[in-house]
Amino acid sequence: MKPRLVTSLFVLALLLLAGFVHIGMSWYVEGQLARDAQARLSLLSDTFRTSIDRVSGLPALAGATVDVRTLLQRPDDETARAAANVLLQRMTRENGLDAVFVLDFRGVTLASSNFAETGSYIGGNYSFRPYFRIAKETGSGSYYGVGVTTGRPGYFLSSRIQFGPGPQDFGVIVVKTVFSRLEASWADGGERVLVSDADGVVFLSSTSSLRYRPLAELSPQVRALLDAEHRYATNPIGATIDLRREFPPSVISSREIDGTSWKITTVLLRSSRDWQPPTAALTVFLVGLVTLLTIVTLKQQSDRHKADRRTKRDLEIRVAERTSELVSAMSLLEAEIIERRNADAALHKARDELVQAAKLASMGQAFAGLAHEVNQPLAALKTYLSSTRLLLSRGDTDSAVANIGIMDETVERLARLTGSLKHLSRRSDHRREEIDLAETARRMIELMKFRIRDAGTTVGGAYDAPVLVDADPARIEQIILNLLKNAIYAAKRSVRPEIVVIADIRDGYAHLGVGDYGAGVPETARARLFEPFFTTKEVGEGLGLGLAISYAIAQEHGGALRYERTAEGQTWFHLYLPVKTTIVAQEQHT
Repeated sequence: MKPRLVTSLFVLALLLLAGFVHIGMSWYVEGQLARDAQARLSLLSDTFRTSIDRVSGLPALAGATVDVRTLLQRPDDETARAAANVLLQRMTRENGLDAVFVLDFRGVTLASSNFAETGSYIGGNYSFRPYFRIAKETGSGSYYGVGVTTGRPGYFLSSRIQFGPGPQDFGVIVVKTVFSRLEASWADGGERVLVSDADGVVFLSSTSSLRYRPLAELSPQVRALLDAEHRYATNPIGATIDLRREFPPSVISSREIDGTSWKITTVLLRSSRDWQPPTAALTVFLVGLVTLLTIVTLKQQSDRHKADRRTKRDLEIRVAERTSELVSAMSLLEAEIIERRNADAALHKARDELVQAAKLASMGQAFAGLAHEVNQPLAALKTYLSSTRLLLSRGDTDSAVANIGIMDETVERLARLTGSLKHLSRRSDHRREEIDLAETARRMIELMKFRIRDAGTTVGGAYDAPVLVDADPARIEQIILNLLKNAIYAAKRSVRPEIVVIADIRDGYAHLGVGDYGAGVPETARARLFEPFFTTKEVGEGLGLGLAISYAIAQEHGGALRYERTAEGQTWFHLYLPVKTTIVAQEQHT
């Protein structure tokens, strides 16, 4: 074969080999770009998600503080407003936030971390913002937009704070954070990254000219919605972006950010990774081509190792930062727990004071009948004393001794009356002891007999057999006293002025029932029967605390207080308490 032909074939073979190498390398580079874009996109998305998670729990945590809840309950209290402002300012500074502010049920700002700055949020109405509406309806919300007051873009997280049962007993706390540092890091690192909202409008971008422009044509309805929400304040929505035209030639990858309706997009330019020039396809030296491929392979491996180490280092830094944030949050939580314990102690003290006040009020009512009851024995004692002196002067000792016996019985009767009042007036020391429900009921009926008589009612029933429980005597007396007072009030207004008291063991519990034939509680009011300050009595007849206090005392003793309206027209209140074990055993044996 001629040398020229051999040379031509060799050159043709090299050209064919170079062509195949060029095609193969093009496929490889294109695939590598796509994989690199996806890997970078995953890292960027995780970093962005971490920035959101760092502040996601702050609204609920701030809303649980005493200062914020106090301000919502007393919005006109300047002292409460000042305390809330200072708390929100400190929270903003310590957590690197842009702002934290509290809205009332109308969406009006009551307190804000920027209270001392020009353009403070205080007094502004943000009810038109979706973060207020969503938190009001679902309990929590999130929203990205440009602040209509400050003009600064940010991510708003909101949480509903319910402090009472009423439809207007709530507020909304809002935490605003900014992603400006994250956006700047993209630009400084040469990244081409953009984040778009659910409507396709870019609100974050490493390229400022792409900000507030849609990725697709917006409908008139969407544009109207953006204007109504003032989502991007005074920034106009620009022209539609064609990424292929903006970044030719390039590989574009997008994915949704977990937990949001946003989409993050990254762009890798082919020129930035096209390390194999077109002239490589024309190389005639296979060794050079192999050497070049080997160098490229080793370089890619080295880059991957460096990227892995960099990713691992970044992850360790994020873990350390997250750990520090959790420690700070735990410290705040511990402080909140201490505050709640102090508040609970104050609540118990206030309730004890209410119980004692109710007892003293009952004593005052009982004294009206007691005065008349005591006057009769005192007059009798005076008469018998005079008679005894006369008998002794005459030497009639037998008759004098008989008079002394009668006077002793009279004094004993007075002692029983005063002893009941003294027993009732003592303050609870929260110590439990064995008491007889039936005996306690008899003593309270004896104490209230003057009111029972004045109301024209009678007391019947079965409360003679002992029913023993371990309980605080003073608190159980308060429950029985409250139930008797309510029964007297209802029986006095009934065509059948009778009160029925039953003490027994029922369903394994010590049971005390107090019933009457009054009108009972309306069906619509029964759900609120044991709420504080709720009453169906006439104005001036009660504050609505008796049943609420009794219900709480029963629960503290492991029991229950229940209401019943029978088909026979009787109204019953049933007190159930854990019975003494010995009594239960006797019942089962019987």
